Parts: sequence; C-alpha cells; structure tokens
Amino acid sequence: MSRKFELNIVGCAVVLTLLGVSCQPLLCATPAKATAKKPSKAAPQPPAPTNTASADDATPDAASDTPSADDTPTAPVASLRDMRSAISGSYTATDAAFSEENIEGLLQCYDPAFENVDKHGGVVNLQGVRDGLTALFGATQSAQCATRVLGVSPVGKSAAQVDVKQHIVLVYVDPTSGENSRITMDNVCRDFWQLGDTGWLKRRSRLVSTTRRVQGVQPILPIMHW
Repeated sequence: MSRKFELNIVGCAVVLTLLGVSCQPLLCATPAKATAKKPSKAAPQPPAPTNTASADDATPDAASDTPSADDTPTAPVASLRDMRSAISGSYTATDAAFSEENIEGLLQCYDPAFENVDKHGGVVNLQGVRDGLTALFGATQSAQCATRVLGVSPVGKSAAQVDVKQHIVLVYVDPTSGENSRITMDNVCRDFWQLGDTGWLKRRSRLVSTTRRVQGVQPILPIMHW
C-alpha cells in the first residue's frame, strides 16, 4: 500500500532593505524524497553614500566639529521643513539687526554658551563676540550683512549643522583724515544649532574661510564672524 507524502514550505519571507533593494517572500514546494536547494547568499553591498553640504569658496570638513546627538540623523519631513524654516528666519533677523547695528537683537538667537571659533582654532565666547561687535560698529559709518544658507543637516533629534556664506560690507571713516574706506568680507562658516525650550539657538560657529577687500584707507578693524 503506497502513501503520498506532501511537504509544503510556506512563510519563508526574506526582505532585504540594504540600499533600497528588496527581495520578495520566497515560496518553494519540494516533492517527496527531493533535497531542498539552499538559497545562495546575497553578495555584500557597499554602504550608502552620505550627503555633505558644499560652499562656493570652500567645503567645510564634514569629519570635524560634530556635536553630540541623541541618535542618528532621522526626522520626519515636516520636522526638517520646520527646522530649516526656523533657522533660515533667524539668519534673516540677524542680518537685519546687523544693518541696524543692534547688537542685542543680533545675538538674540544665540545660546548663552555660544562659541566662536576662528580658522586657527581660537575660541571666543558670547561676551567676546559682543565686545567685538561693539568695537566694529563704533568704527564704521554703516554695516550690512547678507547670509546665504548653503546646506542644513539634522544631527540627531534636536541639533542641526548649517553651512552658510556671509557677505559683509562696511563703510569706515578714518578719524584722522576723514577719508572713507569700503571693506568687503566674504566668510564661509559652519554653524551648529540646538533646539531648546525657547526654540533654535546658535551654539557654535566655525570660520572655514574668509576673504577681505579694502577700497581706500586700510582700517584697523576686528576680522570676525558671528
């Protein structure tokens, strides 16, 4: 008396999400006394490339100056949009305050623990920045700044790395000769913002590159960013 044996293999589902490649669930039926064929191993895939922001005159070093984060850069699209909007609005307000020579208004979106880092690694705290702006505005007849955001990258759930370019135009009047000078500066900076109870605050700014052009008398002015 013969008997039939039926072997069903169902529910062997393998889903691969590396680099956006997926494998559909595997269904196989094997007749009696047949040897099931082992699936071949998938070849290892290279890691996905990461996006880095670039500047016109210089590309900030992505490997340096990374603040601590809660976890990997993951956030909903709506949150990213709100983050970019809030930070971009702060730069616009800062530029307006600079043109009005309103130091307190300019520093309103700065964290009390703010650090200003120059090209050589020198660090100036918030009070030092305030003192530098006071000296700068005291020596100029007019001041203008236009900040362009080059790239915004979330860092964890409550921080952001922002690459910007500042275009600054200052009119300086020599106190001795009365002659005017026009100073133009272009700064590329890498800024870090932190989300707190009062909103997004600038925690750190590192100067990546700077150029300075003077028309007229060479003034003695602090070369700085903010």
